[in-house]
Amino acid sequence: METKKGFQGTPLMRIPLFLSLVFLGLMVVVNFAMYFSRMSFYPSSVKDYYLGSEAAFTAARSYGSMLEVTHMHLPMMAIVMLVLTHLYLFAPISKNAKIGITVGAFAAALFSEGSSWLVRFVHPDFAILKVIAFVSLQSVLIFLIGGLGYMLLFVGRAAKIAAAEKPDPASLPEFTVTTQGRKKLSEKAENLLKTQWLKYKEGKAWGDDEEIAQPLIDELAKAGLAERRAGELKLTGLGWEASKMCVRRHRLAERLLEDVL
Repeated sequence: METKKGFQGTPLMRIPLFLSLVFLGLMVVVNFAMYFSRMSFYPSSVKDYYLGSEAAFTAARSYGSMLEVTHMHLPMMAIVMLVLTHLYLFAPISKNAKIGITVGAFAAALFSEGSSWLVRFVHPDFAILKVIAFVSLQSVLIFLIGGLGYMLLFVGRAAKIAAAEKPDPASLPEFTVTTQGRKKLSEKAENLLKTQWLKYKEGKAWGDDEEIAQPLIDELAKAGLAERRAGELKLTGLGWEASKMCVRRHRLAERLLEDVL
């Protein structure tokens, strides 16, 4: 039976990805070094760099030199952002969060590149935007690299443990609800559990069908059997707490069925 795996659950994928993140982390360090070797966070230094300075005997940046830099930066940032944001599709976060991270990352990169042209050819006062753009882009890169590094080091390990502990669906018994379990569950929750149980016996993981997983969580919360927290779901009265539930979501159904049915 073939199971779905992200990069977190595949050791041979995690090694080159982690090493790539190390290189990208060093790129951020070099970005700061290059920026401060030419400018500072004072807008006046940005103006002097792009428009030239009589005091420092420096010339303004030429159209050709800026075009060459942009020509190199655009494809490079496109590839870097594509790789980093694509990997976030495997992250245990909401769809809207993934869209926001993706759009924000590409926007920060474009903003950083475009602000240089605004300073040079539109108005010197755009220098403050260049400073903001630089800080924004580096912050986005640090966030993406740090978040992916955390997932590689910790989430992958949790996924591996969860997969090892997952029983063979073929060996599971038929769906039944005990008297104690029926007192705790609403009819809708019972039907959702039964549907999840049958799908699980077919070899499908808990997170494969959000139309079942999320309504079941909502029903448990309404019945006082579950307590929502930031990033966690505590199953009250069932003797189990799913810390970082979204990472090990399929285990929630398994343990519910063990404790309630």
